Amino acid sequence: MRPPLKNVIMIILILGLSACAARPSAPEPPARLPAAFRALQEAKKLTNNSMRLSSPDFSAGAPIPARFTCEGENISPALAITGVSGRAKSLVLIVSDPDAPRGDWVHWTIWNLPVDTSLLPAGGPLPSAAVEGQTDFGRPGWGGPCPPAGAHRYVFKLYALGADLYLDPSATKKEILEAMEGMIIEETELIGTYERSEKNGVL
Repeated sequence: MRPPLKNVIMIILILGLSACAARPSAPEPPARLPAAFRALQEAKKLTNNSMRLSSPDFSAGAPIPARFTCEGENISPALAITGVSGRAKSLVLIVSDPDAPRGDWVHWTIWNLPVDTSLLPAGGPLPSAAVEGQTDFGRPGWGGPCPPAGAHRYVFKLYALGADLYLDPSATKKEILEAMEGMIIEETELIGTYERSEKNGVL
């Protein structure tokens, strides 16, 4: 005896619903990344990392010759710049000592360096458009390494910006960094070291 058609339909519906329940649901599409994060990723793709800073006077990670310190002529070392992005409008150079007893000690700041600057000669002169800012020696211009004890690192950091900076020559490193926010296209650095032959240095 055949079961009534109504019963057959009910059995088919129950089996169909059971199969759907057992089948794993399709994964939900991943949430979209925040717009700011996506913009940051795109900016990284566009960034040209070919800019390099070097010196004919010392190699990266090597000691800075005494000529450029408080134990010598205390003039700035020569610096060579290559690979600046074609989108850059100006360059900024900041030299500091992160090992100073009082914290990061600023030895030199320069902004509005022309993007076609390929060499800063030892002791200058600088391009006419460039501006030297206030250092932790209380004056503008280069202040050579003069650590009180032990070997210190001296970080020469070069930034390529999308515009010029309009700052007073009394601007500090903190003020320069604040003014550069959102304008940095690329950056690079060169690190030298120095240890005094005599004690009781400055920084």
